[in-house]
Amino acid sequence: GSTAAWLLKMGGRDVVLFEAEDYLGGHAYTHQTAVDDDGTRDVDMGFIFGKAGGYADLCLLMTAYGIERVESSLQLCSTDGEEGERRFCNFKPEALPASSSARWQKEIARFIELAQASWSRGRLLGILIPFGIWLRMHGFDDEFLECILQPTLSLLFVTKLGVRQQPTAAVLDYFATNPPPHNGWIFLRKKEEGKQPVWRIKGGSRVLYGALRQAIGPERILFNTRVTKVVSRVDGQLEVMAGGTNLGIFSEVIMATHADTSLQLLDQARIHPLSRWLLSQVDYTSVQVHLHSDETFLPSNERWRALYNLRFITGSDGTRRMEMSGRIQQLFGYGGTAPELLLTVGNLSALSPPIYKSFVWAHHTFDLWQVVLMRAMLPWVNGCGRVHLAGSWTVDTGHNSAVQAGTRAACAAGLRPAASHQASERERHAFEMLLRLHCNK
Repeated sequence: GSTAAWLLKMGGRDVVLFEAEDYLGGHAYTHQTAVDDDGTRDVDMGFIFGKAGGYADLCLLMTAYGIERVESSLQLCSTDGEEGERRFCNFKPEALPASSSARWQKEIARFIELAQASWSRGRLLGILIPFGIWLRMHGFDDEFLECILQPTLSLLFVTKLGVRQQPTAAVLDYFATNPPPHNGWIFLRKKEEGKQPVWRIKGGSRVLYGALRQAIGPERILFNTRVTKVVSRVDGQLEVMAGGTNLGIFSEVIMATHADTSLQLLDQARIHPLSRWLLSQVDYTSVQVHLHSDETFLPSNERWRALYNLRFITGSDGTRRMEMSGRIQQLFGYGGTAPELLLTVGNLSALSPPIYKSFVWAHHTFDLWQVVLMRAMLPWVNGCGRVHLAGSWTVDTGHNSAVQAGTRAACAAGLRPAASHQASERERHAFEMLLRLHCNK
């Protein structure tokens, strides 16, 4: 939504942005926590890191405003059970159980090589094959998936269906890049050339969205405004409502919302019947996220404490759940001063205060079925009735997909191909590059 509004403003359109929350960015939220007399600690709770060499569209917006990226880390350790029996640490080879260490090292190397080879051969077949089948085809057992891959992938995305049913290409993208030897998101083996696989935004995501807010114009953004309905009028215009209040009449509306939210808001809008059906096919899973200082969520043995700590717990009924606790204070450069800020993801049964902030994030399931629907069918009907669907789910998953979706929607809504004369040179460059990459597609 922020991207679409920014592009429309730069492209000479009169735009109003309705934001349900009191901040821009949605999942990209930075919390300012006052925990002592030394001031605040600003840490992200949603978009925490980006792939080195990736997120090209998001980086265009950051470059437009001189926003810096800082190298970060994916240092990970997973443990099993309440007692914290170690399973896998990607920064300590000795953390692998001695009985299987040599085998795991060989399997990790083989997996990386196959991931790179499969990526280089093309993506079409990888999109059509579920990852679980690909693993079986190449002789990887369930133990490798559970002990090595699952903890690693849990850092990157949440899926209701699980890793096995994801398109193979979507999973391998996290491990393979072109050209070699850099191994995508994850260095399952040692770091190469001393480089980190990911970066974070210096100062947090709020720095980027603060810049976009100023560029769009604070007076054009209505915070704490929860739209409840979009109604098609007989003259072809669209009326935006909040409860019984008319917020305005518009020639085009961009819906940068979850699919289920869009379906509800468009109940009285004249959109294509196929659009309604497509919206109903997007599924979501929710996860709790808490910013706190309860160190019992870290491994009891400090030797195995990483920046990201995953704990797999088996309940009395035999079901397994995962908790991930990130040492978010250290990730954002505040050192180890007490009390240490931790970010824990998972449906927790107990958490000791203080709890500084909590969210329930909803992630859409991007399985093979949705890939086909969103890429092959949605483009034919998106924009009918002057309503443009623009959530990240229309493209893929993640924040870069959200920028792409916003760009496509802004282009479809109509804007000048040249940025406003008031834009800076860097703003014009970002504007032109985004249009060149994603319009007319």
